[in-house]
Amino acid sequence: MTVNGQTETIKSALYTEYAADGTDEAEFDLYLFKDVFSQVPTEEPSFYVNIEVSESLYGKTLDLTKPLEKNSNLQPYLYITVVGNEKDFSIEYYDNTIRVTNDATVTAGTLTATRNGDNFTIKLSVKLSNGNSTMADWEGTATKVSFK
Repeated sequence: MTVNGQTETIKSALYTEYAADGTDEAEFDLYLFKDVFSQVPTEEPSFYVNIEVSESLYGKTLDLTKPLEKNSNLQPYLYITVVGNEKDFSIEYYDNTIRVTNDATVTAGTLTATRNGDNFTIKLSVKLSNGNSTMADWEGTATKVSFK
């Protein structure tokens, strides 16, 4: 994975699941780290990508320059956090809006996230108006964890 020009090998992947809650869809929350972790670390690592994605979005290639379309009574959700190279950012897609940290906008980007049990495939590419960017192309098995 690459964050703002710095490339690192993904050495651990952790995920958790959230059930639909009457408003939002069921989703997974996947963390990709350059360091080896068996649990989500208590202190924020210096380099990682976190993707929370709703079930209805699995397997679709999403244009990250556009808001998500609501296809049912439940709201789809996508949240991307990127930490690395001393330039952190997050992008939230919810309720027909796109919120990006530091008043940036998404100028280009796609995400495809698939899941089969503990096996995930992530293809992510994002460029922001302020020059920040990330890219992750990863396929593998993630360890299920719980957040307390």
